[in-house]
Amino acid sequence: MIKKLALTLTAALAAGLAVGAPAAASDDSLVRSIKGHGIDACPAESLCLYEHSKYNGDSDASIWVVSDDVQRLSEHGADDTASSAYLNAPNRWSVSLWRDVVWCGDHVRLNQVVRGVPSLHDAYGYTGCLGEEKQSHSKIRLNDSVSSVLFLK
Repeated sequence: MIKKLALTLTAALAAGLAVGAPAAASDDSLVRSIKGHGIDACPAESLCLYEHSKYNGDSDASIWVVSDDVQRLSEHGADDTASSAYLNAPNRWSVSLWRDVVWCGDHVRLNQVVRGVPSLHDAYGYTGCLGEEKQSHSKIRLNDSVSSVLFLK
């Protein structure tokens, strides 16, 4: 009887895992990849992370469109890939691009005053983890190093 119950339970679990909901760890609606260049390619109410500096220049290349907080861009195929960034959002929004996961390390902020960073190679920003940030008095290098994003809406 116990063997039969165990087999039934095992079969039920296996069937449930096969047809279950997708894992919550990677919500691909938060980050999607498109091709394009220039700030006009960035959809409204989004942060765009461009594969190349100067918003991909004159050639189409990858743009990762981010719509909300992301603790680990690696879960969305966008970790350590951005060379420039643009915030196409209402004036009340700001966003921080962080070197490390879960909003820690060097970071830059985009807002209504500074909407874009044409090169993440040399940008003025901040150091420290969320809640303990200090303004950096020297340039920080985030080219191909952005790992998390935090919005203030």
